[in-house]
Amino acid sequence: MEEEKLSQLKKLAPFVVRAGLAETGRQRLLQHRNKLAFVLITEDISENSREETLKEFPCPIYQALTMTDMAEFFHLQGTKVVGFRRNVLSSQIQRCFQGCQIKAEPVTESPMPEKPRVVIFGASGIGMRHAAEWKNAGAEIVGFVGSSAATIAATSRRLSKLLGYAVEGSLEPEGLLATVNPNIVDVCLPTALHYEGCHLALRLGCHVLCETPFLNLEESGLTRKLFLKQGDALVSLAARHKRLFAVASPENAIAELTQGRAVRTAAQEWSEIRG
Repeated sequence: MEEEKLSQLKKLAPFVVRAGLAETGRQRLLQHRNKLAFVLITEDISENSREETLKEFPCPIYQALTMTDMAEFFHLQGTKVVGFRRNVLSSQIQRCFQGCQIKAEPVTESPMPEKPRVVIFGASGIGMRHAAEWKNAGAEIVGFVGSSAATIAATSRRLSKLLGYAVEGSLEPEGLLATVNPNIVDVCLPTALHYEGCHLALRLGCHVLCETPFLNLEESGLTRKLFLKQGDALVSLAARHKRLFAVASPENAIAELTQGRAVRTAAQEWSEIRG
């Protein structure tokens, strides 16, 4: 860090301690990750912990200082990862770390098995059309998520007829992904549920296709502030996990994803939405 910024940090640190703005402990940080302005990791952190932190937090991440500095400035002993809750003071502290931000490299191509395994979130409507496209592209549908036991039974029958084999349906998306271990999740849920479905799939390490339109503000029912926050979080999460996140017409996106490419990424679409 530059001497001027380090000097400013020393002046501000006691106020941060007094205000109790710093969060530590991985479990607590994960519980409060959506409330954090930024995360600070030390220069002496292990490479594995650094990569895990990049994957887990949607806020900016900075790497600076040492464990000894953490103890001196913030009275935190043996701490290598610190989260700072949103606050005017946190914004001032964050400016001290300009030039120290670290990011996971966005991915443009990703190895994909010859026959990718796909789970569809919401396969009773447009998801059925997507299933046909996945079949044509040479992928294997290994599961789907439905909204009720009745829709799951009906969708299962239709999918079996379309694909020629039985497909597991579930009401619990996280449990399904853990069981069938897909490469790709195709999110065909109602617009208001896009964020939840995409966030879960990306967090669990899957490539994602989000059925177009992506996060339409009018259809989502969100305030613009929350709408932008959710979009930023998803694009950041995809980059941190180095996962393809596609939003395009299903025919093009599905063909590209099975080859480990995204014809139109969510990052591109989101930059246009944000203006």
